[in-house]
Formats: sequence, C-alpha cells, structure tokens
Amino acid sequence: IRPPVVPSGITSGMRPSTAYVLVQLAKPQPGDILVDAMCGGGAALIEAAYSHGCIAIGGDVDNELQTTLLQSVQQAKDMSKNKAVAELAWWGAPKLPFVDGSVDIVVL
Repeated sequence: IRPPVVPSGITSGMRPSTAYVLVQLAKPQPGDILVDAMCGGGAALIEAAYSHGCIAIGGDVDNELQTTLLQSVQQAKDMSKNKAVAELAWWGAPKLPFVDGSVDIVVL
C-alpha cells in the first residue's frame, strides 16, 4: 500500500489518509466519473483524479473553500502533468446537477 498523494498542508477538513481510504473503498477504475458531493478542501478529488485516473467532480456549498479547492485541483493537474481531470462546482449536496446513470461513484 502506498501513502496518500495529498500533502497535509494544502487541504482542509478531511485528512489525506482518510481520503485515500475513502477512494480505495469505492474501488474506482480509470475513466470512472467520481463525484465528491461535499468535497471540502478537495482531498478525495486529488486522490481519485491523480491516483486512479478518474474524472473527479467535486462541489461544496461553502464559497470560502474556493481558493483551497482551486489549489487542490491545480496540484492534482501538476502532479500528473495535466493528465488528471478534476472539476469544481458550487452546489448543495441534496440537489446534485446530474441525470440518473451519468455518474459511476459518489463519495461523501
């Protein structure tokens, strides 16, 4: 087992080790669309996009997290030489903007 890819200093909320386990339990495959409905600082986004080759989409209702999230997404793209796909949105988790069957994995 390898260590989590997310450095502790860039994310807030979820510990990188917890993000690692959360994504591992979801058993994502490369190309899966993974949605983190309450992504906080983006730890699970980086883990899914960088380590598993997922298309990671994250959102949160907290606008104060924008800077941290943008840094997290940029970090995933930098670490993967722009191969990681991670996108952000601002939403409330009860009403996610996806049609049925369009997402492979949802993590909270």
